[in-house]
Formats: sequence, C-alpha cells, structure tokens
Amino acid sequence: MIAPNEKPRVVIVEDHLLLREHLKRMINKQPDMTVSGEADNIQQALEVIQETRPQLALVDLGLYSENGLDLVKSLRSLSIPVSVLVLTMHDEAIRAERAFRAGVQGYVTKHQPSRVILGAMRQVLSGKMYLSENMIDTVLKQLAPGAPRNIKYQSIDRLSNRELAILELIGHGRSSAAIAETLSITMATLATYRRRIKKKVDIHSHSELQHFAIQWLSERG
Repeated sequence: MIAPNEKPRVVIVEDHLLLREHLKRMINKQPDMTVSGEADNIQQALEVIQETRPQLALVDLGLYSENGLDLVKSLRSLSIPVSVLVLTMHDEAIRAERAFRAGVQGYVTKHQPSRVILGAMRQVLSGKMYLSENMIDTVLKQLAPGAPRNIKYQSIDRLSNRELAILELIGHGRSSAAIAETLSITMATLATYRRRIKKKVDIHSHSELQHFAIQWLSERG
C-alpha cells in the first residue's frame, strides 16, 4: 500500500552497475516515483523486494548467469504483490511472450529513450500492461492463426529459457568452455542441456546444432 503523499517505490534489478546507476538517477528525478532498492542478482532482489515492498520491480532478463524470469516466478510463487516491468536488450516476440506468460506486466527494451521507459513504468504502476506498438504488432502476427512462420524454427518454442540462452550462445560461436563459464554451469551440465536441445529441435549432431543456431540468429535479424 502507498501512504498518502508517498511516491510509488521502484526496485531496480540490473547487473550492469553503470546502467543501474543511470536508471536510479533518472527515476529519482521524477516527481511521481522513487527508487527504494537495487540488486544485481535474484537472491538479493528477493531480499530487497521483501524488505522495501515496492510497487514496481524493473527487471533485466540477463543477470550474470541467471534469468530474470526466474525472479518473476519466485515472486509469484511467494505471492509478493509487486508489478514487474522487464527491461531487456532483446526485442524478440518469443522472449516477450515468455515474459508475459511468466507473469510480468510490461516489457520494454533498453535501446528505447528515457521518456519511453518512464512511460512504460507509469503505465504499469497505473495497473495497466505495457508493450510497445511495434512489439504488439510482432507478437500478434506470430500468434495469429496461419501466421507465416519458418516451420524449421517452430521447435524453438519448446526450449526452456536456459536452453534458449545456450542456443543463442552457440549461434554466436561461443565455445563450450565459454558457454559453461558464462552461465556458471559445469561442462557435464552443459552437455545435458545440449542433448535436450538437440532432441527438442530434432537435430542429431553437434555440427548440425551449431549450423542450426547460426542460421536461426541470422534469420531473426
């Protein structure tokens, strides 16, 4: 609950310090909202949110080796009443769709100007959902019956968030060691994820998987 004359509180969950500081300054300059806490990982975010009880959490999807959607799921499972606006580098419909299924109230990309990000925050704080007009059009087109989609990549929808992240890193040419280090997992765990990905997208070799990932990245732009 917000007391009379009290500004809505915002918690920033972002692992890049400079961006987090920029967002904090930007928000604290506004007459109608204030930053009540910040975090750079999921555990810290849960603690800060439970302590400060903000009305809004501004959450990056990529938190070091973690996925911001795991924070959203934890908030929902704990019945913590906070709205979530995803702030991400990715403007892809598949990620936006996953975010809303996980329970977020808004999705905005980092390359948007400050006024757009602030507008998205105010819209979510007012109890509404937020998605940019361009993203709404993209998502609706992909969800529409008979929408033209490359059938070759429809199987990607079956991947988990972690599997999707691994496929993306493979497509960027990262080595197995680099992927394991980036995601803070063992090589054995990575091998298990690779097997799951290959099974879900019906691919049988590492070279085929790499080619598939590279093509997928190039075709999505």
